[in-house]
Amino acid sequence: MQFIYVIKRSDLRIGIPHTGIQFTEPSEIAQLSNGFFMERAHAEEDPDFKQVIPYCVILRGSEIFVFRRLKGGGEKRLHHLRSIGVGGHIEPTENGTAWERIMAAARREIEEEVEIDPPCDAPLQYRCILNDDSNPVGRVHLGVVFLLEVPENTSVRARETNVLEGRFESMERLRREPFDDFETWSRLLLESDFLPYEKFHRDA
Repeated sequence: MQFIYVIKRSDLRIGIPHTGIQFTEPSEIAQLSNGFFMERAHAEEDPDFKQVIPYCVILRGSEIFVFRRLKGGGEKRLHHLRSIGVGGHIEPTENGTAWERIMAAARREIEEEVEIDPPCDAPLQYRCILNDDSNPVGRVHLGVVFLLEVPENTSVRARETNVLEGRFESMERLRREPFDDFETWSRLLLESDFLPYEKFHRDA
């Protein structure tokens, strides 16, 4: 039985959009401290609760690391879709304040899902809150988005090759393609100005 960190939707005090991103100060994340741990099987089916998910985007210069979710993954609703985020649930082993829990879970998810060579100790850069109530997956999740910028000579590989495949793709190439095969969260981010690169904006 797996328990994950959730917050009751009615207890959210951050002004989140129905679908989209919201730029907030890191201090506002403290409002997520009203959460508690719930059995995952229940949380996945009850939109009265939001599972708090750290969602990390890996950048290398003008490239972004893109995943494709394979059949071996646990979330069947996301199979075959592409993603730019390394993300996962906050577990009971992550202790501290809401912010400390989120940061610890973000680092753990990166270590579990990708191999970074040489290892990179760059800080995670908080960017925004991500929400999507337009579909069953999004209605029960709330994303906290981070960037991890790695040096130009860094190699990144997906660890669980039965679950994920991934590679760096140029931002310029991505902006020339439709985002139809990206999961909703990634599509919302790619269509927004969350990245600190003006050349990646669609209206650049």
